[in-house]
Amino acid sequence: MLKGTIYRLAVWLVLFGAAAAASVWLFVSERYFWLIATAGGSVFAGMQIFRLFYENIRKITFMFNAIANGDYTFRFTEYDGSLPDNVLNSTLNRIKGILMQEKEEIVRQEQYYSLILDSASTGILVTDPNGSIHRSNNEARRQLRLPILTHLNQLARIDEALPGIFREMQADDRRRIRFNDERGEVTLSVRCSSIRSKESELRIFALSEIGNELVEQELESWVRLIRVLTHEIMNSITPITSLSETLMDTEGVSGEVRKGLETIYTTGKGLTTFVDSYRKLTRLPTPRPALIRVKPLLERMVSLTRQEFPDMTITLCVQPDDLILYADENLLFQVVMNLLKNAAQALNGQTNGKIIISTECPEGEQVTILITDNGPGIPAEILPHIFIPFFTTKEGGSGIGLSLSRQIMRLHDGLLTVRSRPGETTFLLLFP
Repeated sequence: MLKGTIYRLAVWLVLFGAAAAASVWLFVSERYFWLIATAGGSVFAGMQIFRLFYENIRKITFMFNAIANGDYTFRFTEYDGSLPDNVLNSTLNRIKGILMQEKEEIVRQEQYYSLILDSASTGILVTDPNGSIHRSNNEARRQLRLPILTHLNQLARIDEALPGIFREMQADDRRRIRFNDERGEVTLSVRCSSIRSKESELRIFALSEIGNELVEQELESWVRLIRVLTHEIMNSITPITSLSETLMDTEGVSGEVRKGLETIYTTGKGLTTFVDSYRKLTRLPTPRPALIRVKPLLERMVSLTRQEFPDMTITLCVQPDDLILYADENLLFQVVMNLLKNAAQALNGQTNGKIIISTECPEGEQVTILITDNGPGIPAEILPHIFIPFFTTKEGGSGIGLSLSRQIMRLHDGLLTVRSRPGETTFLLLFP
């Protein structure tokens, strides 16, 4: 039994040719009655030929429509038809297989590039002119403290000015932006570049968190300055102190001259002691880190603070109970005790004074120790200066406590920062 497109096509072509020839002969013979029948047969055969061709066109159209919609589940039979039909169906299935392989390769490349992007230590944002974010990597979301980024307008949750800053940036622009989050001030360096795609011009933002680097550079600058100052002052004051002491022991020195020498000697010794206190910033020992159980250590510090400030309410909350840090216990003890003492002094004379020591350890993130007091807060005009050596608002204060504490945290590759508002101040010790 004849079957298949090619056989049916051959039959209809023969019939079409015969009907067309008969129609011509009848027209020439002027036998118009039979001409109508043969002409109708010719039209019918032509329609059948067109239908056979349309079946193949419909298969191809169906295949491309399915592919355009992402549907690769279809398959044409390759064994039930005639040889030509099977060859056609096999060819269409092969085309589908090639396109599927190309799509899978594109998906693999996309996953590969996404993995590289998410492994980068630089935050990446890709935006279009409308502000829609086409791509963002893990580092960008971490730096901007947003788990999901789809549009620049979302940055207003952090700071209302940020969406405008990003929109204003053009190719090759560099900006430094600052904002505050629950862990203090964040400083980002942002660099903008652009690329032309088929649809529009895309902008690529590279974000780098430089807060720690700025703090480290600042501390190193202060250390170098203090080394120079202390060296020059000590070289100048030591001979004066020694000479005044020698002259006081000389026979015949009495009265106003002796009082003057005693004043010079006392002032010189006081200045020497003062300068020695600042040498601590430049002579910190190298940390000897070890595993430390945080809760027992903090409990010991709280006990010591309560003995010194018995009227102070101090609450300790360590989660989890078995939290462990890799740090130098003696240096860490010095930092926390200094912060506890500062908090207690800030609450001096306040009837409802309270200090809360807590910890945070989100999965995959750094360990943080928080020391919070409900004192008056640090005035906004003073807050940027509290970690600067020599700066103090306390009468008789040396101004090195917080600087020394930040230096110790830097030696641990960590960070000491602060956030403050009226009625609450929190110092945060962030460990790597």
